[in-house]
Amino acid sequence: MGNALTRAATTVYRRLPLQITTRRKIKSLVLGPLTRGRAPFPFVWRGMKVMLDPTQSMDMRLYFDGDYEPYTLGAVQRLSPVGGTVIDIGANIGLISLWASRCVGPEGRVVSVEPSPWAMNRLMANARLNQAGNITTVLGASSNRIGTGEMFVINGYRVDDTVTNTHEHVAFTTIDHIVADQALDRVDLIKTDTDGYEVDVLRGAATTLERFRPAIIFEMGPSALERAGSSYGELIAFIQSFGYAICDEHFAPVDALAFAAAVKSNESANLIAWDPRRPRPTR
Repeated sequence: MGNALTRAATTVYRRLPLQITTRRKIKSLVLGPLTRGRAPFPFVWRGMKVMLDPTQSMDMRLYFDGDYEPYTLGAVQRLSPVGGTVIDIGANIGLISLWASRCVGPEGRVVSVEPSPWAMNRLMANARLNQAGNITTVLGASSNRIGTGEMFVINGYRVDDTVTNTHEHVAFTTIDHIVADQALDRVDLIKTDTDGYEVDVLRGAATTLERFRPAIIFEMGPSALERAGSSYGELIAFIQSFGYAICDEHFAPVDALAFAAAVKSNESANLIAWDPRRPRPTR
């Protein structure tokens, strides 16, 4: 499936100035019939093995582009020292976790937290494919409280736009609880991609932020934050209350409020928060 012409057409498509809803309609009409019913297949990505589901948008983006969020992965590499610890919140099928696992090496640790059983099963399968024994999985939602409750769970984004999201009874946990439960003696990086619930996630990490001062790679999605009952102003203020500086994925300082205001409706971009008292990572 796929060839140089298809990849070139995909590159042109991504550069067209289209709204996200228009892109989804085009993708559904063109790729939906071609991928429906096809079986998952193995794919080598950055020297690692992953199983790709041709019905899933993220998988097909990885297949056609040959990579996944390279700037984010570059930041993960710089912020994940050998022997370090990474907590991946909203780990999905495990691409960031796999990359972090390779960065920290066998003496390091990655804790992957994901509320979707569908995504967690795929994450665990990908970890087994790569014999990534330094990945620990936590099935549940990271929040500012511990308990259980109902949650709208995202089970991927299908190419044909079929909705597969479900309401699930999930376990809620906090990063602070995970750190204690896993007896972590260091936390170098927290990555959070939780579709607007980043404020709750980080409120549940207050002790960890004070104790270990980890870097944070976080999703800035103003529309998602608003749907979750929060705002980008609240998220930025909470992060800055810990004395963190905010920069882009190239570690260039940004005006976080202006950056967030410029993000298009229903889209998002990643930012980095880190303790300016620490040396700038160079790896």
